[in-house]
Amino acid sequence: MDDRQLRIWFQVIFSMAVITIFSFTWDASVLIVGLLTAAILGYILPWSINFISIVFHNLIYGPDNSGASYESQFYQDDMDKAKRLMREGEWDKAMYAYREIIQKSPMMCEPRFNLAQVYQMAGYLGLALNEYKKIVGLKDQFGATHPFVLESERAVEGLKNKPPEIEQECSNSP
Repeated sequence: MDDRQLRIWFQVIFSMAVITIFSFTWDASVLIVGLLTAAILGYILPWSINFISIVFHNLIYGPDNSGASYESQFYQDDMDKAKRLMREGEWDKAMYAYREIIQKSPMMCEPRFNLAQVYQMAGYLGLALNEYKKIVGLKDQFGATHPFVLESERAVEGLKNKPPEIEQECSNSP
């Protein structure tokens, strides 16, 4: 039930109570003051109930800071944008998007893995190998059986079997 519906219910209930009291007293001032009070309480009570609910929720569960982080607000939108760029073959824009995500959220594995894939698809095999190695280096943090870690280990082995210029490219890359 939203605030508007709650306000209407309060106003109806209070108005019925005022009319019931008026029917016993037949005093016009009771009716006027009562209906104005019912209207005011109809606005104040839903707000105060919501306020009290939020206060008790914060006291019991602690303050809600989930909306404060990049991961909870923008991460998924940025990932969707970067994946779309990747699907469309816009390698430079996808690389830039994934680098921004990694800069804002360095402990996430998926953008780093996707950046390595973009490098590989764009032909920057040395950069791809470096990114895959970084993911393998984070094995302790993500776990040895994490899918991105396992795929990165396979990619490192596959790229090491490529021609020697890849190793030279790795040493010259930023």
